[in-house]
Amino acid sequence: MTPRLPRGLARWLPPGLRPLWRLPARYAGRVLLTFDDGPSPGSTEAVLDLLRDHGLHAVFFVLGNRAARHPGLVRRIVAEGHVLGNHSHDHPRGTTLDRRGTRDQVRACQDVLREIGVPLPRWYRPPEGRLSLGALRAARELGLVPVLWTREARDWAIRDSARAEAAGRSLAAAVRSRDIVLLHDQNTHAPRLLDALLASMAGRELVVLDPRSLALHR
Repeated sequence: MTPRLPRGLARWLPPGLRPLWRLPARYAGRVLLTFDDGPSPGSTEAVLDLLRDHGLHAVFFVLGNRAARHPGLVRRIVAEGHVLGNHSHDHPRGTTLDRRGTRDQVRACQDVLREIGVPLPRWYRPPEGRLSLGALRAARELGLVPVLWTREARDWAIRDSARAEAAGRSLAAAVRSRDIVLLHDQNTHAPRLLDALLASMAGRELVVLDPRSLALHR
């Protein structure tokens, strides 16, 4: 799943509208772990356990409708030092949201998180990485920075543990400095993939960035 921007759009976007594709140059030697589509009981908890055991932090781009069903998991994410991102309210599939659609989806997710009582996200990841000029403008108007990714494991399609482990090792070999890594914590095999990824990266001279230290201009 590759982030989608209309042909040629990225070339002429003004700096204030450009999404973040990879970490800025000042973060050389670091990578950012991100998780989409949660929170999901069982898999999100196991992912959090692994990150805690390794002393690492990540960005969790949550869905508003799932956050509403599992507020305790959202609170745990925040309590353990991770950062929340907005991934829309109910993840519309197969469509690129326009300005109004993005505004409605982002606000609905923010409203849920406000009700739960956690810090509101500063970053937004569009469903399936689909962005239009209107979506970019809507996100910025609401004070959020659009964040995409440079590496992913297509883990949403993994159906068994062996493939999860292989995907984790393969992803570790591909990760480079300043990469933003996309993972999904709603997949039951996400913990196995993450475990293999972290084990395979152990010998690499790359540091997993604490997202709380990531300074982005709105």
